[in-house]
Amino acid sequence: MINRLISENCLDKKNQQGAALLLFFMAMLLAGTIFTITNLSVVTSHNSPEQATSDALSKAKEALISYAVSNYERTATGGWYGFLPRPETSSAASEGNVVANSEAGENRYDHVLGRLPWKHMDIEPLKDGSGECLWYAVSGDYKHGGSIRSEMLNEDSPGMFELYDENANPLKAGAAANRVVAVVIAPGRRLAALGQTRQQPDPALFCKVAPNNVVATDYLEIVGVHDNAVFDDIQNIDTFVTARNQQNQNINDRIITITQEEIFSAIRKSQAFQNRMNWLTESIALCVNEYIATNPAVSVGGGCDLAVCLQQCADDRTTCRNQCADCNNQCDLDYDACIAAGTRRNICNTNRGNCDSACPSRRACSRRTCNRIFNTCETTCNATCTPGGGGGGNNFWLPWPALTNLSANVDDYRVNAFYDDNNPAVTTPTDPVGRFPVTIDDSNAATTNPAIDMFANCNAITPTLTPGGPVNIDFTDNTNEYKILWRHWKDHLFYVIGSGFEPSNATGTATPDCAVTPTACIEVFDAGVSSYYAAIVFYSGSLDPSLVPPQTRELAVDKGNYTNYLESYDAANNRFNFTTGQDSDDIAYCISDQRVITKCSP
Repeated sequence: MINRLISENCLDKKNQQGAALLLFFMAMLLAGTIFTITNLSVVTSHNSPEQATSDALSKAKEALISYAVSNYERTATGGWYGFLPRPETSSAASEGNVVANSEAGENRYDHVLGRLPWKHMDIEPLKDGSGECLWYAVSGDYKHGGSIRSEMLNEDSPGMFELYDENANPLKAGAAANRVVAVVIAPGRRLAALGQTRQQPDPALFCKVAPNNVVATDYLEIVGVHDNAVFDDIQNIDTFVTARNQQNQNINDRIITITQEEIFSAIRKSQAFQNRMNWLTESIALCVNEYIATNPAVSVGGGCDLAVCLQQCADDRTTCRNQCADCNNQCDLDYDACIAAGTRRNICNTNRGNCDSACPSRRACSRRTCNRIFNTCETTCNATCTPGGGGGGNNFWLPWPALTNLSANVDDYRVNAFYDDNNPAVTTPTDPVGRFPVTIDDSNAATTNPAIDMFANCNAITPTLTPGGPVNIDFTDNTNEYKILWRHWKDHLFYVIGSGFEPSNATGTATPDCAVTPTACIEVFDAGVSSYYAAIVFYSGSLDPSLVPPQTRELAVDKGNYTNYLESYDAANNRFNFTTGQDSDDIAYCISDQRVITKCSP
């Protein structure tokens, strides 16, 4: 009996423990359920329409910057850094695509507004929290539109859009550095109170409405003078306005921006870009050499490249040896033609005799005579020519630079024709350097020759000083990658020559030996050592706003000041410093008095 009672008590205790354990597990399950529900609420909050809009805008911005960076590789010829796609406009063949060139009446620098061209960019169709596809506007300078693209786009090309909030407070406005090059707009739901209407959605279309049926004012709003649907000025500064959220009944457009610095800071990080700028600058220096070798007028001694001169001697010897045989062969052909024409044989024989008499004598075409002519020619070449050119020994001169201050109009820096050499006797520049000249006429004024294109003979240029460079760059071909690169970065390319190499200082004596007459040359100072050169070609690199005064390139007066480009010039000592580790991103290639090109920047 006692044993049974003990067993029953033990069983009751086990049951109680089991029940307690069951209650514990139930409590844990309830707590887990509450935790899960709470987390689901958080997830739901994160996936709210506002968050969906933010995510879509961020993805669009990332894709557009990626497009601008990789656009170089997207084009067959290359050279087009920084360009953004055109929006999908009303003439697009299908949604998400672009018009290759332009809409009717669109000009080169007109801004363009439309829906984001997601298919052209090879991304998914991005929609905001209301289910509408995103809109997008791009400054005229930055649009990638076939033949009407900008004549010059680089890191100094300012955005032309300003952004304001719904209370008309400026968010990104004012100075060029504060403006933006493009905006992506989440249009939000239709605001019926503002008279917006939208077509019945087509279930076959991702963006509901075909491009030719989309009306901007039915998607985008206006607040005061800031109209998101219409450009007030289609080439100059225009404004956009953004809502804090898409619940506002007066404006629900939410906007994300893209700046020039966001695009070009990504481009500058590319080693491929840095290499191309080195190859471009070296190639420009090689073009200076080519200009001297192929334009005899640039040498007082007549312009004489030893290799070219000796080749001409060899060609003359070959002509000498062949002229007797060629003449006699022609006589034979004339005789055969005479007989074939039915002319009496005695007349043909007379004509043949007259032809033979007119030919050079056998002695004049003998090997000995021809060799003697060649030897005389060779002696003259060796006495008056040097490797690489420079008649009268090594007496070549170099063209003057173009003005640094090309124009009072900032837009003129886009125009190739303004990069024209300048005679300081006519317009005396105070700058120690100028921009690289392409049209050479002032320097050539003493001759009867017309203006010379610096690139006229630069059709087989191969840079070698930075490894892996291209072969046979052709600056005479406007579709060549490096001619396109020059076109877009030409305001970054500078040029300086020593006083002894100026056209006005050229004499019948040899060009200055920079080791003997360094003051006639350009000094380059590196780690305490000075070297002297005939000329330097620069790529100026990015502006540095940390300098005192800070560099700026916004206005024409800024672009006309070399100090806003070159950090390497030491005005106090009238020399260029390229010491390794110094705070300068100038790339420089130096041309010696013997026309040997070296990279003279770190």
